[in-house]
Amino acid sequence: QGSSACPRPFVVWLGPWSWAMAAFAPPVSFSEPERKVLLCVLDALWADVGEEGAREMAAAHDRRDVGREQIVAYARRPASSCGNVIEAVQAKCGVSHSQDILEFRLVLKALATRMGCLALTGRRGPIFRLRAPAVEAAVKAWMRSPLVPLREVAKVFKMLVGVAAMGAPPGQEGVNWRAIG
Repeated sequence: QGSSACPRPFVVWLGPWSWAMAAFAPPVSFSEPERKVLLCVLDALWADVGEEGAREMAAAHDRRDVGREQIVAYARRPASSCGNVIEAVQAKCGVSHSQDILEFRLVLKALATRMGCLALTGRRGPIFRLRAPAVEAAVKAWMRSPLVPLREVAKVFKMLVGVAAMGAPPGQEGVNWRAIG
């Protein structure tokens, strides 16, 4: 169903003992350009609810242990401010199929270059020099692409936004865990 040129969806089901095996899987270690691409895309896909939306959220979640301004600031933070998001993503990738990770890293490396970004987004890069709306538009275009590999890359980035929100490096608590109980 997928192409070997781009990642298939991350497969983390390793059988009935997957949770135990995942604890021993080595995390992937991204290079600095790969990290910049990941943070750029995650920040672009992370919903900024705006000042008014953040204030509405603070009013709807009135808490005694946290001030309203803290809730507003929390709602407005970028994905890159969610703890050590790169470590959480690396841990998630560590339990994924090695060929998928290899292919995903090729995409990250391409997006970190002028020509690779041009080929994948239609804009000269690297992608981390583009503004967030252009990055978001590129990922949305990939979701609608007739090319399966581009759709798969977009799905991976969308999944990683969830990892940014709820993931944590091994042995640590996720930054959003207390908020959901």
